[in-house]
Amino acid sequence: MTRGLASVLPAARIINIISSSALAAHKNNSAYGAAKAAEMHFFQSLQEEYSPGQYQITNLYPKSIASHGPDPKAIDPADLARFVREQAENTTTYYLRDVTIYPSA
Repeated sequence: MTRGLASVLPAARIINIISSSALAAHKNNSAYGAAKAAEMHFFQSLQEEYSPGQYQITNLYPKSIASHGPDPKAIDPADLARFVREQAENTTTYYLRDVTIYPSA
């Protein structure tokens, strides 16, 4: 899908929510971790293929998201959504490429 969009959009900001499972192996998580590592590799390769003037690609690696209800040891999905929106609306002279996000608790 990304390659297809790149063929019709001359420039864009791409923000991926991958998973911290892409960064390190975890017990009983091999298939999921391998899939996320492949996704990370794909988008890091695109970061090298395209200039930031064409595509600013940001990969987010959240440690834990409270996707099944409130969890004090996980990132609130609303907070993650705010962070993604801030990155999408960023008009500074920089952008973030690869960011690991941890819950504060």
